[in-house]
Amino acid sequence: MPNLEIPEPPANTRAFYDPEKLRALVLKNAKIAFASKLNSLESGQYKLQVTDVDYEDPNKIFSLAEQKKALLEKHDLVVPLKGTFELIDKTTGKVLDKKRTIIANIPYITERNTSLLNGSEYIFVNQQRLKSGVYTRIRNSGEVEAHVNVIPGTGLGGHVIFYPERSLLVYKVQNTEIKLYGLLRDLGVSDSTMEQSWGKEIYLKNKQTYTGQEIDKFYNKVFALEIAQSKA
Repeated sequence: MPNLEIPEPPANTRAFYDPEKLRALVLKNAKIAFASKLNSLESGQYKLQVTDVDYEDPNKIFSLAEQKKALLEKHDLVVPLKGTFELIDKTTGKVLDKKRTIIANIPYITERNTSLLNGSEYIFVNQQRLKSGVYTRIRNSGEVEAHVNVIPGTGLGGHVIFYPERSLLVYKVQNTEIKLYGLLRDLGVSDSTMEQSWGKEIYLKNKQTYTGQEIDKFYNKVFALEIAQSKA
């Protein structure tokens, strides 16, 4: 029989079991996705510019001892992806606010082809979406959305959505949108905390929308849904 040579697979593919290649692809694709999507966010007056998108330690290898510790202490095993954020006035080109911060914590792929989240080990990526927590994505429209997945039986999940053209943050429960500033304020989150997290310009825009009715709107929505579900 002729000696057939098997060609090398393309660089963007991997074998069925190749944790090192999978780890590299996950980190690479996450970095590219965030760098491109975040730099497409802008409104009529402002735009977001994100530079120096990179990992604190892209070659970090977690030892078996570190993995065991994460399992026992119920921690996540992740690689932080950071970026430098600048809010720019499109009219003047002036940088209104600048901050270097973590964009996302990317799951670390172990040598067993698994990831460790909250002390549990997962093989399939789609199972991670079933865990309670907050999952962020950027819609095709450019809007940033964070899905709040609660522990089953403890309440209702929702979505935190950012509308860049209005610099507006809302919390959406089913089809009801509640302005996030008022909801957080009435739940006890301080103005200084929101300003530090959102930046001054976005904070002031959202503060102006405050009506004092957000917490009641949220309560009535959740209460009505719980009654309907209990009767179902």
